[in-house]
Amino acid sequence: MAISAATVLNAYDFQRLRTQTHTISADEYEVWTCKVDCEWITTAYATANDATITPATMIQGKKDGATVTVIGCCFVAPGRYSLSATPTTYVLAGAGIPSTITSSVITLPLTAEDLSTEMTDTTALNTATWQTPMTFQVTFYQKVIGE
Repeated sequence: MAISAATVLNAYDFQRLRTQTHTISADEYEVWTCKVDCEWITTAYATANDATITPATMIQGKKDGATVTVIGCCFVAPGRYSLSATPTTYVLAGAGIPSTITSSVITLPLTAEDLSTEMTDTTALNTATWQTPMTFQVTFYQKVIGE
């Protein structure tokens, strides 16, 4: 089964973390954080694969266009979706702790209604209609503008 990839809807609430910069390969970088809203509509969920979020492009587009490297992520608020069932039922979804962050791709388990138990295989996210996206806090660094 394919990996469930998020649709990143928005990036907002940008905050620079402290005023210090740090040096990587003679360039100056600063660390930032922001909130990112996501929903999963691409495939059925597979516990063996977890899910992915790739927020760098959205962050760059909403902030200042500078290339960012994602270094941290945590779940902030659950999403709410309905499945194509009669009668319509609404379900909360959350996320666990990321297992990896590689090349700015965050891999993490999605959680079911109780927000602590991993979704089961084949949770039909491809038939979901999202009312509220899930929110994550994403930490990243970028080269200091003007350097």
